[in-house]
Amino acid sequence: GLTVDCGSDTDTTFTFNGSSAQWETNTELVVKPRHPSGTPPTLTLTDLNNQFQSGISSSGHLTLRANGSGNLYFQNGGTYLMILANNGNLAIGNSSSTVTNARVFIKTGVDNTLAQGLVIERSSNNDRGYINYQGGGFQFRSTVGDPIVFGETDAEHMRIIPDGNVGIGTTAPADKLHISGGNILLQNALEL
Repeated sequence: GLTVDCGSDTDTTFTFNGSSAQWETNTELVVKPRHPSGTPPTLTLTDLNNQFQSGISSSGHLTLRANGSGNLYFQNGGTYLMILANNGNLAIGNSSSTVTNARVFIKTGVDNTLAQGLVIERSSNNDRGYINYQGGGFQFRSTVGDPIVFGETDAEHMRIIPDGNVGIGTTAPADKLHISGGNILLQNALEL
């Protein structure tokens, strides 16, 4: 069986004539397939031309699918919040239906703050790292008081501490440039 839960809104109507269904409401639509036991059935919502489908499968996965060359759009009113293009490219905050050739495209919301763009937060506290483009410059930033570290998963190679000192081969640079455990090579240098 199929239960259509329209809440308490008396203006909600659902019509079904055997070959098509129409939902007329400004409220939430909740469709609950009934299954007393075992594997739940697949629920699929699709348009008449089968160009868009969404559904929950028996494995519990939520599937959104645009057939053919369609994109998936996530909107709030008329504003595009996120677009997943048919080639797998993702645009966030782009505010238009155009997706660039970038695999992931993030458009910052404003140009007057450094705390925007791609934000990564630690799981154990509120420390954050920011990658953005602000004020005409490409930015790497961290929470005030935190260093910026470059390296690989098994080794740190360079660190910029909060006072601006840069360390190569050390995690505690004592001056503007502190190199430890190696030499400086100046090739074809005319002046020093």
